[in-house]
Amino acid sequence: MFFGNGCQYLLNLITMLILLFHLGWWIPLLLLSTSFPKVYFSFKIQWDIWQTMSRKSPQARKMKYYSSVLLTDTYAKEVRLFGLGSLFKQRYQEAFADKYRAMRKIRGKQAWNLSFWEILSAGGNAIAS
Repeated sequence: MFFGNGCQYLLNLITMLILLFHLGWWIPLLLLSTSFPKVYFSFKIQWDIWQTMSRKSPQARKMKYYSSVLLTDTYAKEVRLFGLGSLFKQRYQEAFADKYRAMRKIRGKQAWNLSFWEILSAGGNAIAS
C-alpha cells in the first residue's frame, strides 16, 4: 500500500514539475528541492517501521497465543483448574509492552521528522506560488 502511494505521489510530482517548468525554470527546482527530502525520509521511516514490525513479530505471535488461551473456550477448563489466568495475562502484557515501546519510539520519530519535512515542503510550495 505504501509503495503504491509513493508511486502515485512521485507521478503527481513529476507531472506538476513538467507543467510548472513553463512558468519559470526555478519553480520546479524549488519544489523538487523541498519535496524530495520529505519523500526520502518518508520511505526511510516506513522501512524502519517495517523492520521494527518484523523484529517484534515473535511478541505479536505470543500475544495472539496468550489471548487465544485466555479468551477461547477450548482452554477455559485448564486455565481455571490450574489458575493460569493471571500468568497468561501478565505474559500478554509483557509482550504488548515490549512491542508497544518499540512502535511508540518509531512512530514518534515518524511524527516529528515528517512534520518538519512537510512544513519545509509547504514553505517551498508557498514561495513558488
